[in-house]
Amino acid sequence: MILPVLETTRLRSIPESDAPGLHRAWGDPGGMRFWDVAASRDVAQTAARIRSSLAVDTAWHGVWAIETQAGDFAGAINYHDREARHGRLALGWITVTALHGSGVMTEAAGGVLRHCFTAMDTHRIDARIEAENTASRRLAAKLGFTQ
Repeated sequence: MILPVLETTRLRSIPESDAPGLHRAWGDPGGMRFWDVAASRDVAQTAARIRSSLAVDTAWHGVWAIETQAGDFAGAINYHDREARHGRLALGWITVTALHGSGVMTEAAGGVLRHCFTAMDTHRIDARIEAENTASRRLAAKLGFTQ
């Protein structure tokens, strides 16, 4: 399955050439402190992580780049751990630090949620968020997630 271009001006596919922009998020130890992996050491490691992500079957995992209205790289959002048979998956997101609280992720996540619930026949979406990650917990609540 090829990931679709979603009905928002902020979401698009994420090619390896996005490594410098994504490194602003994945290379930030503060921004990555709640993730399951350490921050990327350099842009080359971020590029390798993008390649690895793109190599995964989209039936299980998909990732989009998020852009600002001006076209600048803002972050990424993905679904993962998809169990199609049970209609479940998990959602993850990250923005560059300078755009925290800007609303860019609220808009992007809305498009991804609509896609997952409709086109992917998903019935349950989890957001696995560390208790200390208050910003992501607020976003999840705004998007309709419950604890």
